[in-house]
Amino acid sequence: MAIERGDAPTRTRILRATATVLARMGPTRLNLSEVATAAGVSRPTLYRYFPSKEVLLDALGHSEEQRVRDAVAAAVEGLSGRQRLEALLRYMVESHNSYPLRDLILIEPEHELGEIERVLPVVQQWIEPEFGGEAGRTIAGAIARIAVCHYLFPEDDNGESFLAQLRCVAGLDDGSVSLTSP
Repeated sequence: MAIERGDAPTRTRILRATATVLARMGPTRLNLSEVATAAGVSRPTLYRYFPSKEVLLDALGHSEEQRVRDAVAAAVEGLSGRQRLEALLRYMVESHNSYPLRDLILIEPEHELGEIERVLPVVQQWIEPEFGGEAGRTIAGAIARIAVCHYLFPEDDNGESFLAQLRCVAGLDDGSVSLTSP
C-alpha cells in the first residue's frame, strides 16, 4: 500500500508525537488517538499519512535511522583517521545519553530485544568502514555490542565509562588502562 507523503511538517509532527507517546506507553500499548492528539491532528489526518500502527512504527524506525545517519555524517564531516573515529564514538555516547526512547527496554523488553537484533548489524555496518583490514568487522561488532550493553545496563557516569570502553576497543585509549596478570 502506497503511503501518501503529504506535507512534510505534518508528517514530521506526527512522527515526533509518536516518539513522545511511544516513550511513555511502549509499542504494544501505543494509542493512535493519543498520537493524533499529541501531534495536533485529527485521526483521519493521521490515517491519511499512516494507515496503521504498524506502518506508523515502521516509518518512525526509518525516520530515526535517517536521523542517526545524518547526525553521524555531521559529527564526522571534514574529519579523517583518529579524529573521525573519536568523533563517531563521542556521538554514540552523546546520542545514547539523550535518546528519548531509552526507557523502552524497561517498558517492553521483549519488543526492544527484537529491535536490538534488527539494528545491531546496521550499527556494525556504519562503524565498519572506520577500520581497515580484516579486524575491522570484529572491532565494529565489539563496539556495537558495547553500545547495546550500555542500552540494556546504563551507568550513571554521564557516559565516561561507555566512552572509555569504546575508545579501548577502537584502539584509541591513551594507555591509562593497564592489564596485569594476578
